[in-house]
Amino acid sequence: MNLPPRRILMIKKIIVHSIHGVGNGNGRDLKVQIIMRKRIVFVCAASKNCRIHHDVETDRVIITPVNCPPLYDDVKVQFFSSSNIPKYYDKCPFFFWFHTSFMKNRLYLSRSELDNPHKQKTWKIYGPKFAVEIYFQARTNV
Repeated sequence: MNLPPRRILMIKKIIVHSIHGVGNGNGRDLKVQIIMRKRIVFVCAASKNCRIHHDVETDRVIITPVNCPPLYDDVKVQFFSSSNIPKYYDKCPFFFWFHTSFMKNRLYLSRSELDNPHKQKTWKIYGPKFAVEIYFQARTNV
């Protein structure tokens, strides 16, 4: 099997939908960690490497990374929290993987498509509309 050509992406923004009740409910307690080739390549939190905007009316958090490196091939995105959100598999509240060669400009993952929130035992924390959405910008060189 052959993969499509390598696609290099930059993360423009990450949106966490239906954030109410997840940790402190405004995203300020979240930390995003990005892993490629078994190495942490980027970490972002409220006071480091990103801007976080809590939109109360739409019940979402918009995370805008600052200086995120170019991403390619298999990428793992983990979310940690300084609040008391249960950590299940992978010792974090929620996470997911994607391969950049298969991505367009947007990735939307509902609760059932995210690791850990998909489990029924977590549904008291993650409501039915909980989701993570990432917007990308393609990059032609590394």
